[in-house]
Amino acid sequence: MDYKKIMARLGRDCADYRKSIGITQDEFASETGYAQGSISAFERGNSQSLRVFLLYVRKGYDVDRLRDMVMEV
Repeated sequence: MDYKKIMARLGRDCADYRKSIGITQDEFASETGYAQGSISAFERGNSQSLRVFLLYVRKGYDVDRLRDMVMEV
């Protein structure tokens, strides 16, 4: 399993999720206390931080999607 591919795909999926609930990266960063740059890096696949991913889970991201995604990679 290629960890970098999984994290890149996860970042894109989380970005899609964030957009679907109608918030910007700035709003998400403000709500979670993280820097917008950290959110951006994660969504672009340039960060391997699982802490950032957990922020999406806290916002309601369906973790079952992660299982399906890993199976596809």
